[in-house]
Amino acid sequence: MTSGGTFAVVLFGVTFGLIVNASLDAVGDIHVGAAAGLCALAFLTTIALMIAVDRATARRISRA
Repeated sequence: MTSGGTFAVVLFGVTFGLIVNASLDAVGDIHVGAAAGLCALAFLTTIALMIAVDRATARRISRA
């Protein structure tokens, strides 16, 4: 996996950590805006991860 793919995976993990943390903090409070923002960030990170993996796979195929 390329450095971009590795960065996307790390960012993905951090994002999910933030979502879990926000969910645990929101048990007593309602933070709809923060939760929606974190979900959007997780979605965009997923897209970035998919693009990074696709590019890495395409490079490996072209080298073979």
